Amino acid sequence: NYTFSHWEWDDGYGPYTWNFASDTLSDDKVTSGNDIILTAVWLEIFTVTFDSNGGSAVDPEDVNDGDFASEPSDPMKTGYTFAGWFTDDGVWSDEWVFATDEVTEDTTLYAKWSINEWLLTFDTNGGSFVFARDLDYGKTITIYGTDEPDKEGYTFEGYYYDDDTFLVPVNSGTDTMPDNDLQLHAKWSANSITITFVSNGGSSVDPITQDFGTDLTEPEDPTRAGYVFEGWCSDEELTTPYTFTTMPAYDKTLYADWSPDDFTITFDTNGGTAIDPITQAYLSEVTAPDDPTREGYTFSGWFSDVELATEYEFTTIPDHDITIYAKWSVNSYTITFETNEGSTIAPAIYDYGESTEAPTDPTYDDYTFAGWYSDEEL
Repeated sequence: NYTFSHWEWDDGYGPYTWNFASDTLSDDKVTSGNDIILTAVWLEIFTVTFDSNGGSAVDPEDVNDGDFASEPSDPMKTGYTFAGWFTDDGVWSDEWVFATDEVTEDTTLYAKWSINEWLLTFDTNGGSFVFARDLDYGKTITIYGTDEPDKEGYTFEGYYYDDDTFLVPVNSGTDTMPDNDLQLHAKWSANSITITFVSNGGSSVDPITQDFGTDLTEPEDPTRAGYVFEGWCSDEELTTPYTFTTMPAYDKTLYADWSPDDFTITFDTNGGTAIDPITQAYLSEVTAPDDPTREGYTFSGWFSDVELATEYEFTTIPDHDITIYAKWSVNSYTITFETNEGSTIAPAIYDYGESTEAPTDPTYDDYTFAGWYSDEEL
């Protein structure tokens, strides 16, 4: 495959290129046969073929022997950067320089590529920090244990390509690095947390199970006979009151704090002298008051019932207000009769308040009985 280059003549010292625009017939150009012989000069045509090694196609180029090939536009290859044309495929030691390398034979040039390296970053969405890393295009994306963040109150659900919607998950060990920087987004699910209540002798309170961070409503107060509920504490020693706001990050046990309530013992003296009520804290030691008094009666103790059947024992304040009742025994009195030398009259015994009867009048010779008197002076 040749192409015409030019005409030459030779006088034995040449050859010379014949220029039809300027050369003329002259004796120095004429041969012995009085002729000028022009000889056609032909150049061989060589083909430069471009093997883009997976890149976009590049058209071959026909180049005259000894000429320079024209440098084509760089080919394109997804995930790679073009690094030049070489004559040795895979060895890459002989790069073709279009400005200086002459084409002297059919030539195949091979595209060299540098794989693109991209940055893989991790958006942990509030979780612990995860270091970014460089990853070549097409390399497998693998999520290692060190890539899995922690977040208080949450469970890591994996990485996703889309933030907020979390519709496209990352398939670790299968997905590959695209031809661009890539950020992965952590998906979290709130942990289900349980708060357990220790009522410390009070009525039971059901545990609360909710997701971390959700609004937390305080349960109804427990009850306990004789005590006032003071609130919930986060420690058994009852030193740290607990505030109900949102569910904590971890399971928690709360402890009821109680203080003894004050109760009153009221005294019904059943006609005796008044006794002030006693108000003290539940289970505190209580001391019996001084006995009341009642004219004509002897105090027989305190009783817990109106019927005076159950005697009350003073030990500690009970877990509710009570009234106790005084029991009385009526006094018996003896009426003694001083007859002042009259006949003897036997004494008479009566209960306090009981009606009395006059005894038979005493007798005294030569005297008439004139009645009974309460004083010696009569």
